Amino acid sequence: MKNESTASKVAIVGAGNSGVVCAKVLGQQGLDVAVFEKGSQLGGLWIFGNDNGMSSICRSLNINTSTSTSTSNRMVQLPDCP
Repeated sequence: MKNESTASKVAIVGAGNSGVVCAKVLGQQGLDVAVFEKGSQLGGLWIFGNDNGMSSICRSLNINTSTSTSTSNRMVQLPDCP
């Protein structure tokens, strides 16, 4: 672990899928990570009705893959997702 004076600091803009994965990997590498998200939820474009005003999905969206197929096996699985 690096000491405070030499630790590298990284800012990630956006807490969508890519931003969350980047934060996890960089944090595991010992970097000091800060994630900035415009909305109040993680998930970015995949959150229906996200208050960031940028959600591109609609209520009728159906995804034909399961959560276990669509997510990294190293990421936390949400208990309320199929």
